[in-house]
Amino acid sequence: MSATLFTVLLGAIPLVSAFAAGLEVAYSLEKATQGISISSTGRIFLSQRYSTTAPPLAVELLADNTTVPYPDAAWNSYNSSDPSSDPAKTFVSIDGARIGPDGRYWLVDGGSNGVNGSTKLVGVNLTTDTVDKIYPLETAADDVRFGPSGDVAYLSDTNGALMVLNMTTGAVVRVLENDPSAMAYFPMSYNGTLVPGYQGTGSTLSVGLDQMEVSPDGTWLYYQPCNGGMYRVETRYVDASLTNATLAANLGDYVQPFAVTPSTGGTTIDGDGNIYVSDTNLLAIWKVTPEGRATILVQDDALVWTDLMWVTADKKLWLPASQMRPGADGLMAEGPNIIFTYPIEAERLWNQAFEDLKANNPEVVGAYEKLLSARLLDIESFPNTQTENRIQACEQERWKQMKELVLAGLRKTEKDAAIRQKIGEGIRIMGPTKAVIEKSLQTNPQAAIAWVPVSFALEILANPFTEPGIHRDGLSYVVSRMEWYWNLVDLLLDNNSLDPRVGLRCELEKRITDLYQKLFLHQMKSICRFYRSRSVIFFRDTFKVNDWDTQVKDIKTAELVVIRDSETFSTQTIRRHIGSLARRADELYKELKSVNSSIQDQTRRLEEMKEDEENKKCMSALSNTYPPDDRNRIVDDKGGLLRDSYRWVLDHPEYDLWRTDPNSRRLWIRGDPGKGKTMLMCGVIEELEKDHSERLGYFFCQATLETLNNSTAILGGLIHHLVRRYPWLLRHVRKEYDLGGAQRFNGQNSWQVRSEILLTMLQDPFLDDAVLIVDALDECVKDRVRLLDFINKTSLQARIKWLVSSRNEDDIKGVKFSIPTHKFGHSIELTKELISGAVGVYIKHKIADLVAEKRFMSDKKTRDNVERHLTVKSDDTFLWVALVCQDLASGQVQRPHHVKMVLERSPPGLKHLYERMLSSISASLDAELCKDILAIISIVERPLILPELLAVMSPEFCLEDDLESFERIVGSCGSFLHLRRGTVYFVHQSAKDFLHDADQIFPDGVAAQHRVVFLRSLGLLSRKLKRDHYNLEDPAVFIDDIRAPIEDPLAPLMYSSIYWVTHLNEYIASTTVQDFDIVHEFLCTKFLHWIEALILLKSMRRAIMAIGKLETTMV
Repeated sequence: MSATLFTVLLGAIPLVSAFAAGLEVAYSLEKATQGISISSTGRIFLSQRYSTTAPPLAVELLADNTTVPYPDAAWNSYNSSDPSSDPAKTFVSIDGARIGPDGRYWLVDGGSNGVNGSTKLVGVNLTTDTVDKIYPLETAADDVRFGPSGDVAYLSDTNGALMVLNMTTGAVVRVLENDPSAMAYFPMSYNGTLVPGYQGTGSTLSVGLDQMEVSPDGTWLYYQPCNGGMYRVETRYVDASLTNATLAANLGDYVQPFAVTPSTGGTTIDGDGNIYVSDTNLLAIWKVTPEGRATILVQDDALVWTDLMWVTADKKLWLPASQMRPGADGLMAEGPNIIFTYPIEAERLWNQAFEDLKANNPEVVGAYEKLLSARLLDIESFPNTQTENRIQACEQERWKQMKELVLAGLRKTEKDAAIRQKIGEGIRIMGPTKAVIEKSLQTNPQAAIAWVPVSFALEILANPFTEPGIHRDGLSYVVSRMEWYWNLVDLLLDNNSLDPRVGLRCELEKRITDLYQKLFLHQMKSICRFYRSRSVIFFRDTFKVNDWDTQVKDIKTAELVVIRDSETFSTQTIRRHIGSLARRADELYKELKSVNSSIQDQTRRLEEMKEDEENKKCMSALSNTYPPDDRNRIVDDKGGLLRDSYRWVLDHPEYDLWRTDPNSRRLWIRGDPGKGKTMLMCGVIEELEKDHSERLGYFFCQATLETLNNSTAILGGLIHHLVRRYPWLLRHVRKEYDLGGAQRFNGQNSWQVRSEILLTMLQDPFLDDAVLIVDALDECVKDRVRLLDFINKTSLQARIKWLVSSRNEDDIKGVKFSIPTHKFGHSIELTKELISGAVGVYIKHKIADLVAEKRFMSDKKTRDNVERHLTVKSDDTFLWVALVCQDLASGQVQRPHHVKMVLERSPPGLKHLYERMLSSISASLDAELCKDILAIISIVERPLILPELLAVMSPEFCLEDDLESFERIVGSCGSFLHLRRGTVYFVHQSAKDFLHDADQIFPDGVAAQHRVVFLRSLGLLSRKLKRDHYNLEDPAVFIDDIRAPIEDPLAPLMYSSIYWVTHLNEYIASTTVQDFDIVHEFLCTKFLHWIEALILLKSMRRAIMAIGKLETTMV
């Protein structure tokens, strides 16, 4: 973390006084600690801040808890006001620090702007305690990690870039510059509030690429901005051979999203590849597994801005939490600066207790192990006299078996309880107990042996028909206190708390092991008794159990012995933790005894089905879009969601009726183009999502995208969204997928398959009162009638509600949403009376944006004039306001007179405004070029990336491959088009509709333009297609093993390769002109190259469809 960033944060940090279970204070220091590194010999190095304004110093923490400058005072002596102070040989502003694979202590000096030699990577030899390596850096860096071979260092630049340092040559290559994965798109947050920035009052803090980790096997480099969202890229793309020439700017093509992470202070990684991420907002530490699953490891108010962490060989996580506040003199005002430890290993005593019990009670443990052995083969199985004991004696193998049994047991308990649909004792306890189990397994899977009997106990407690001989209360007592038992080892046997008292430690270990044995024994006997009726012959003579009360009494006595013995040396903090855990256990025990909830409450907490590779393939085959991503894109493109512009609908009588009346199952929001329907729907969705019990699915149609403009895609998107939100629904999708793979979703019967899946999902008993939302139904350009029929059909089911928006299309308005025989069709038309206030709010918001961008707009007379014109001329159309404000925000508007000119030339009404915009384009120097761009974009099947568009432009414009100039020209069409991450979109569907009727764009008609695009596409392919585009030199390579080059030669050809046949068919259907000779020549000379390109583009299904269309067209 940078020095400037740290200073900004100090004012937001409260003081704390209590710690979560497992958190131990290793050191309480006078100065704020930003980072910690621990050598293999146990030496501890810190980055410490001695004031709120000065940068951190490098220090070593000695055995007597004092610190000394490291490697010496000279390196920590930089003084900006002293001309003799050499920034090249002193630390100017330490940001990151790490012990590298070469054993050196490496420190990142972020330096100071304008101070030559101040930015550098410094290596300290831990044997000689001297600096023996310095790598000067041209730009500031924040943190450092090292490649698998030790010959490359990765340095983060919080402005949004990664620096790759060749440690042999000293060369530095900047990559991921301004790549979305390296940028901060959201402000950082602390404890529920945005962190203030350092640009002045009202600013917020956004920090780009900061934290990095390298996987233990050296395969992956993980990285993220401070604001969260972790990505990864294979280290082979950023190794020591990297140069600017070999990489260019396309490393982002190889980047993979990895995990959803929070606003972060620092990270570290352990030897198993688990990444630990500090959460500045929730004051927590997250654990991210190598598969990308993120869960909270520990949460406590004391974990305030935990920065650079460390994992030691004894599996302890070291957490430097600064606890800083600025005082009047800039120093720390109050509160300790704490370094915590948190254990990530706790299995030893549980395994020892199990082995001791097995030696002392071989019959009980033997019967129990055979039951486990049967369940390893089949979770529904029970042992018999021939059952072989498969439980491994080796701890390394046994814990894997135990973990499998725990997870299978939890799944079975939930499944059985859901099937029974009965009120059963123990149901309410499933949630919190299951959460403790899962957290413990994620942290210490090796200790699964402790949780196997608990998972069985939960099954017993969840069963309303448990055998009368089972001592339910005693079993409830044990289950409710498992978190207390689990934390005993970490609390009482911490190395720091017992160093001088080895004898006491050993004695206490014996007491805890004895307690664990009693726990095992009670649970094992309970389990075997429970299953006795299902395996009578096996369990009949194994043992008799009639002493339940005595067993529970023994457990309680053992607990008291542990507590009594621990009090002779445990700290007040430890005793407080134990007491806190005991109180939680008592509350849980009371809750379990008073359980009276239904089985449905428990089934809603079903374990989320893990997305294995087949699940991912299944969902990918179903839909290429995820509606929340579409919603975020729409909201971003339109400048954010303004609640005051949509909240009126929440109080509208028709909306209220739809929400509250069970018989009101459909609501149609309709209005003319630009009336704000889509943003209104985004607002309604945001309000509905605030209620976590709401079963919600939605989809945003878009006529210009084939993945969003047809009924089959809409059903696929709704199914995809519902499954992502409610994972248990995946079973309905897998049922069809397993019958025929991806072809089931994309073949000729895809509508029937998808509609049946969605119907089945909507009838799922746990998806009660589902709400389905479809925006811009009029932009469903294919099979809309079929979709409307489906909406009608499902609306007859009382548990489903639909909300749709569209223009006032006749097939929607006159036929489908006006059925007098059914009382479930309501509509809200966006009339002037309803939305004029919302448009007024939007106008004020846009004017405020203009004031922030242009100083002269702060003049009240100018603001009032703009507001008056926008209000009078807008015709209550949001889009009109947005387009005019876009003109006002342009760089050409420099003074109030320009504002007046823009307002005067902006006619009222959307159509007239489009006409004026087109006239302006027609009068420009690039008029013909812009018209060609608009004509192409108006008829293509999907939005084009710039290289695709440039490739099909007329050669007469001599654009060649000048993408930079071409991007500026596309920008000059900005009133109709906008660029988003290199892709050209219409600003609105109404803009496309207007251009389709414009003679200036299509002087010869739309069909003629299709012919133009067809001929240019075929000409492009004839020139560019060739054999072996990717130089594979191996026809037998698997398609999944092929990686496109960073500069993909097929990228500009993608659209033309896939859609030239579509444009051929479009114009042939409307004209007598035929170009079959051209097509025949192309197929004779380039057919195999074309097919190869489509395969490399992973579009073989489209190739088959295209060949089928050609056959039909040319016969």
